Amino acid sequence: MQRNALHDELHFLVYLYFQKSNGEICKEVTSRLGLLPGQPKILEFLGVEDGARPVEIATACDLDRSTVSGLLCRMEDMGLVEKRSCEHDARSFYVFLTERGRDTLRKVKEICLSVDERAMKGLSPEERTFILDGMNKMLDNLS
Repeated sequence: MQRNALHDELHFLVYLYFQKSNGEICKEVTSRLGLLPGQPKILEFLGVEDGARPVEIATACDLDRSTVSGLLCRMEDMGLVEKRSCEHDARSFYVFLTERGRDTLRKVKEICLSVDERAMKGLSPEERTFILDGMNKMLDNLS
């Protein structure tokens, strides 16, 4: 890609990187695993916060509640998650990964790491660390 003035603006570079990276990940996840956009994020969240309520999933994954509801129903049909009722409120439930869900999560992470590796090809370990540390600091600054 030819460098231009927009490539000196962080917000534009982050946007471009996200679009390209996300596009590659979605293409592979959809073709290899049959997942819809949003489902990989939910799997990754549940990999860290298994047993979450849908509202927590929606907030953490930056998705609408209605979108999460539909995605979770499809994921339950696929055998990736299971819903368990809340003891204190019959209307509420928690979402847990199944064994199949954990296996699919592992495959999603492999795809993401593969795309990350392609993106960082040719960067030294020091450059990789610098970029990751810098991005984490910038995220902290905006939190």
